[in-house]
Amino acid sequence: MKVGDHILVDGKTPATVRYIGSVDDHSSQWIGIEWWHQQGKHNGTFHGKFYFQTKHELRGSFIRQQRIQFGHSFSEAIHRQYVKSFSTENLTNEIDYSLFGL
Repeated sequence: MKVGDHILVDGKTPATVRYIGSVDDHSSQWIGIEWWHQQGKHNGTFHGKFYFQTKHELRGSFIRQQRIQFGHSFSEAIHRQYVKSFSTENLTNEIDYSLFGL
């Protein structure tokens, strides 16, 4: 994971990683994120110290890494939705799987 990565928080809410590191008076590593569509708690400043900048006021939050999941690429999503849903008895050699980026 790196700054700029697009992530899902709790498997459903999109955000962008803006900071990775420690935060004053809190143990271990924190991830500073900018929410795409929902309101956060701040703009990347915590207790008067700047950590990262958000494009909109109150779109930033600090979360733990355990809450982060990565989405799937387009080809992975197609594969998961359509190719894996077929049982092997229904697959034929006539399907060109290269169309799905495999």
